[in-house]
Amino acid sequence: MSKRNTSSALFFALLLTIAPLATRADAYDDGMDAYQAGNYQHALQLWESLAGHEHPQAHYNLGFMHEFGYGVAPDDVRAFSHYLRAAQQGHVQAQHTVAWMYQRGKGVTADREQAARWLDIAASSEKTANEIDVQEFVEQLAAELKNAGARYDAQKATQQNPPVEFEASNQIS
Repeated sequence: MSKRNTSSALFFALLLTIAPLATRADAYDDGMDAYQAGNYQHALQLWESLAGHEHPQAHYNLGFMHEFGYGVAPDDVRAFSHYLRAAQQGHVQAQHTVAWMYQRGKGVTADREQAARWLDIAASSEKTANEIDVQEFVEQLAAELKNAGARYDAQKATQQNPPVEFEASNQIS
């Protein structure tokens, strides 16, 4: 197979992977719009479809709707089931909720050991998420500084005075 055919095949494989993700993102957003408008049945329908594809936030939202009876009769067992699926996929808030439900025996038999286990998992997930956030922040800051330096150099080369930037301060002089 030539390089061109290989590149084309990779491009189409990537396209086939990305298209369903974009569709799922649209379905999730449509579900959120429906939920916020009070159209709970439509939100349930969209999120149940996404949950069938193991979308953790859709599972979490369904858990919330079943727990508090938005568009359905309150059902703690179904709520726990959805929260657990989201938690198993790494959804930190769901991990906390599963721990809380195990602690209180809400929708599941009370089990302090499982509650402690899920709290440990959530704490570990939060630590990992925070480390990723810090890394992303540092990378974004480095890119912004590089771009600012390039803009300054371009302005200096065209003999334009760079804009003066002032830092806000609460200090009284």
